[in-house]
Amino acid sequence: MTSDRLDSPSATEQFSSALAAFQAGQAASTKERLTALLEDQPRHADGQHLAALIARQEGRLLQALQHFSASLASNERQPVVHANFGNLLVDLKRYGDAERHYRRATELLPNSAEAWYRRGVLATDRYQLDLALECLRRTRALKADGKTLLALGRAELSAGDAAGALETARTLRNLLPRDARGVALAARALQALQQGAAALELLEQQRQHVDEPAAIDYELGLIALDGDDNDRAITALERCIEQQPDHIEAHRALNNLLWQRRDARFLGSYHQALKQRPDVAPLYHNMAASYIASGQEREATRSLEFAIERLGRDPFLLHGLGVQALKHGNVEIARDFIDEALKVAPDVTRFRVDRANLYIQRGDYAAAAPELEHALKLEPYNQEVWAYLGLLWRLTGDAREHWLNDYDALLRDYELPAPQGYATIGEFMQELAEYLQSRHTSTRQPLDQSVRGGTQTTGILLDDPQPLIQKLKTAVQLCAADYLGALKFDATHPFLSRLVPSKTGHAAWRFAGSWSVSLEAQGFHTYHVHPYGWLSCCNYIALPESIGLADDDRSGWIQFGQSSLALGEREIVARAIQPRVGHCVFFPGYFWHGTVPFSGTRRRLTVPCDFEPLA
Repeated sequence: MTSDRLDSPSATEQFSSALAAFQAGQAASTKERLTALLEDQPRHADGQHLAALIARQEGRLLQALQHFSASLASNERQPVVHANFGNLLVDLKRYGDAERHYRRATELLPNSAEAWYRRGVLATDRYQLDLALECLRRTRALKADGKTLLALGRAELSAGDAAGALETARTLRNLLPRDARGVALAARALQALQQGAAALELLEQQRQHVDEPAAIDYELGLIALDGDDNDRAITALERCIEQQPDHIEAHRALNNLLWQRRDARFLGSYHQALKQRPDVAPLYHNMAASYIASGQEREATRSLEFAIERLGRDPFLLHGLGVQALKHGNVEIARDFIDEALKVAPDVTRFRVDRANLYIQRGDYAAAAPELEHALKLEPYNQEVWAYLGLLWRLTGDAREHWLNDYDALLRDYELPAPQGYATIGEFMQELAEYLQSRHTSTRQPLDQSVRGGTQTTGILLDDPQPLIQKLKTAVQLCAADYLGALKFDATHPFLSRLVPSKTGHAAWRFAGSWSVSLEAQGFHTYHVHPYGWLSCCNYIALPESIGLADDDRSGWIQFGQSSLALGEREIVARAIQPRVGHCVFFPGYFWHGTVPFSGTRRRLTVPCDFEPLA
C-alpha cells in the first residue's frame, strides 16, 4: 500500500499500527486505530483502502464502495486498489464499472498477472470473448499457472474454439497431472466437439488419478445430466457428495433430479451429509429451500430452527425463518427475523428485497421504497429489484411505473419465420414438437422454477445440435434482432440503457438460457420474473385445443403485471396475450408474468429463452 503524499510521522505510525493489527486478526483494534487515523486524515489513501477491505470482509458493501472511492480520490494511481475495487464491483454485479477498474489496473501495472487474469475472467463472463482471450493470453505470458490455463480454456470454449480448449486442457494436465480441473476442462471440450461418450469415458478413467475425485464426479454428473443419462448422473453426484458432503451444488443438482423422477431418495443426501458435517450452515439453508420448493413447509421451518439452535443466529438462517413466517401471514415475526438478519448483513440484496416485500404486503409503501433503493445501490441491474419497484410505483400511483413497464413499446408478439424447406411455420412446429417432447424425460416440474403441472428440460436447449433446434434458434435470432432494432437507447432506463450497439450497429446480445416446458391439463406458470434474463421470450410450439379464443376465456394465456405477492384486490393484469403456434412473445425479464391454467388432453409445449446484452 502506498499513499500519494508523505504522511506525518503520527499518520505513518497510526497506519502501520492498524495494518499490523489487521494482519494479526485483531478486528476491534484495527477498526479503532483506522477510525482515529481517518478522522484525522480522511484522505489517507492506504487507510481508506484498508478500511474498504475490512468493510467488504464484513459484508458492509456500500461502506466498502465509499472507502474504495475515497482511496482513489486521494491517489488515483493505485493499481492494487483498482483491482480490489473491481473484485467488489463484480460481487455487486456492476460489471461495466468492474471492467473499468481492472483496465486501469492493467494500464498502471502492465506486468500484473492478477489484474489481467481478473479482467479476462470478467470478460468471459460478459461474453466479451475477444477481450477475454487477449487478457488471458497476456496472463499466460506472465504466469502460466493452473488457474490461468483453466480460465483460458473456459474462454476458448465460450468462443467456440473447443479444439483450442482441448489443447489448453492438455497443457494444464501436463503441468498439474493430478489436478481435476484439467480433466474437467478436457471433458467439456470433448462434449463441445460432439464427443459426449469420450468425455464421460475420460472422466470415469481419471477419477482415481486426481487429488479431488469429487470434482470429477460432479463434472461427470453434469455432463451425464446434459445427455439425459439420469441414472449415471445420480450415481456420479452421489459419489461426489460421499467424498465432499458439503458440496452444495452437487446436492442441488442431485435433489432436483430426484424430485423430478419422484425418487424416494429425495433430500436424503442432505441428511446423510449433516451426520458428517453438522456445523455447515449452508447445508441446512439449502435443505430448507428444497423442503419449501417441494411443499414441505413444516420440515423447512424445523430444519432452520434446529440449525439456529445448533449454530447460532446465522443471518441466512434467520432470513429463511423470516420468509417462512411471512408466507404464513406472521408478519411481525417475519419482520423481527429479517430485521435481525439485516443487522448482521446489511448489504445482502435478497434481505432488502424481502423486507420491502413485507412492507408492501402490509401496505406500508413509504417504508418499502428505501429498502428497494438500497438494493439498487448494491445491484443497479437486478431484475427482481426493478420488478418490485415497478409494483411499488403502480401501487402508489407513481408515473415512473409507466416509464419502466412500457407495455406498448416493450411487449411484442411475433410470428416466427418458417425455416427453409417448410411451407409454413405450423408445419415446422409440428415436426419440432415431436422431437421436443422426447426431451421431456422427467415426470414432474423442477424444484426451483415457475412450472406447475408439467415438466422442464435440463441443460441449454438451444445448444442442442439437432437440426430442428438450430432452425428454431435461427428463427428466434431474426425476431430478436427486429425487436431490439425497433427500440431506442435511453441511458436512464434499466432495460433500454443496455442497448449497446455491436460493430454492425445493432444491439449486441447473446442467449443466456433456453429450455422447454411441457404443461399438462390444469398446468400453469406461477407469476414470476426472470432474474437472469435482461430480455426474455417464449416460443409456442404446440397448444391444446382448449386455449381460450376470447378475452373472457383466457385459459392458457400468458398474463403480465400480476406479482407473486398475492395482494388480492391490489393485483392487476396489465396485459394478456393469447398464445398461437409458431409465435413468440418478447418482454424485459423484469416484467411480472404467469399463465392461466387450461383444460384438454393436449399439452402446452413452449421454448422460453433469456438473452443478455454484451455490455
